[in-house]
Amino acid sequence: MVRRYCEVRKLVGKTPVLVVVDVNEFPPLLGSFNLGSITWLASDATRKLNREDYSVKNIPAGQQFSVWSENWAESWSFTNQDSAAYELALTNTTKQKGLILADRNISLGSVASRYLVDCIGEQPLLQKSSFKQMCLRTDSDLSP
Repeated sequence: MVRRYCEVRKLVGKTPVLVVVDVNEFPPLLGSFNLGSITWLASDATRKLNREDYSVKNIPAGQQFSVWSENWAESWSFTNQDSAAYELALTNTTKQKGLILADRNISLGSVASRYLVDCIGEQPLLQKSSFKQMCLRTDSDLSP
């Protein structure tokens, strides 16, 4: 994330920007966050929380039980948690005339693809970048 942050800063300076990154870049409980004028969102609303993600390090296994109930699911899915985050982030970014970027090689999940599409045309600023510019989905983008 630090490398991506530095790359975004170098590309856009202080311009407000929404950045969509691979879901695996996010700790499972994070979801989305703001850092300065950059809003980071996951490419897909579904994340898996595994026992390793919430276990306390360097505590013997016998004591783990007293810290976290074993009845807690081994994996926990956070489906569609990001709808509100996308709506708020897109509203704020467009209001501030900001940019929307996404990792060049990601697939947008069900929530992100409801709001975003690849922009058409040249993106000279981003040609050597690991990001691509995204545009807001319009009614004409929707297939019948």
